[in-house]
Amino acid sequence: VDIMVCSLEMTANEVPEWAQDIVQAAQQISRRLLLDRSHWKLLHGDLHPRNIIADDGAWRVIDPRAVEGPPAFEYANLFLNPWDRTALIFKPGRMQKIAKIASAQLGIDIHEVLSCAIANALHYAHISFGHGQGRHPINCIRQLLKLFEP
Repeated sequence: VDIMVCSLEMTANEVPEWAQDIVQAAQQISRRLLLDRSHWKLLHGDLHPRNIIADDGAWRVIDPRAVEGPPAFEYANLFLNPWDRTALIFKPGRMQKIAKIASAQLGIDIHEVLSCAIANALHYAHISFGHGQGRHPINCIRQLLKLFEP
């Protein structure tokens, strides 16, 4: 999760005009989340549908990053993936449902789950900006911020 700290240092010059309205809010939420390491654990770090396979009747998780972070970070990629199925990702109610399930499973406030998803999407947006892309993670952040509001 330390690699995500770079996205906190993004300046306005690095952010496309169409993402300017979102990045600063996402950075504020991410900063609060990533700077408090008091409850971090060792995590898989890249948990999403394509890294979960069926193997001889058992479920296996593959391709770990082995990072440290808040436990809710394990659910963060589920909000962005499957990356190529935007109709599914942005299906009304889907992100809220994932956040509620993760919150209940972990016994934590839903805002921590949403914060992890926002920090993760911001990281992917930052990487994508360098390639002239980033609309997908920014659109995810827009949806997540709507859920984040009280």
